[in-house]
Amino acid sequence: MNNLLKMKKINLIGRVILIMTLALLCVPMSSLAFNLTDVINNKKGEIESIIMEGEEDTSDVVLTGEGTEENPYIITNAQEFNAIRNDLTACYKLGADIDFDGIDWIPIGDNSNPFSGKLDGDGKTISKIVINKPDIDRVGIFGCISGSITNLK
Repeated sequence: MNNLLKMKKINLIGRVILIMTLALLCVPMSSLAFNLTDVINNKKGEIESIIMEGEEDTSDVVLTGEGTEENPYIITNAQEFNAIRNDLTACYKLGADIDFDGIDWIPIGDNSNPFSGKLDGDGKTISKIVINKPDIDRVGIFGCISGSITNLK
C-alpha cells in the first residue's frame, strides 16, 4: 500500500470519528458529506469514491476572488460551485455555464445554516442537475436561502 493511500485512509478514519461525534450531537445523518456505508465497506475500492455520492471534497478547492461584493469568488465548474458550502455568507459569480452531469447533488445550506451570501449567475446556466434525496426536506440546488441569487438563465 502506498503512502498516499495510507494518508487517505487515516483521513477517512477522521471522517468516521466526525460522524460518530455528530450523531451524538443529534446532527441528521442526511447532512453529512459522505455515505458511512461506503466508508465501512469501501464498495468501489477507491478512497476517493467514499466522499458523498457525486460530491467532491471541497476543502482544497481554491476560488478566484475574495468573496466580497466588489470581488466575488468566480465559479467556473461543478466542483467550485460545490465549494459554496464552505462559506455560505460570501459573494459568488458564475464565470461559466455549470454542468452537473453525473453528479447526485446535495443541496447547499439548510434551515440551521442557510445560504446567506449572494450568487450572481451573470447570465449563465446551471444544467443537468440531479437531486435524489427523498428523505430530506427543502431539496434543490440550495436547501435554504436567506441571501440572493440573481441573473441565472
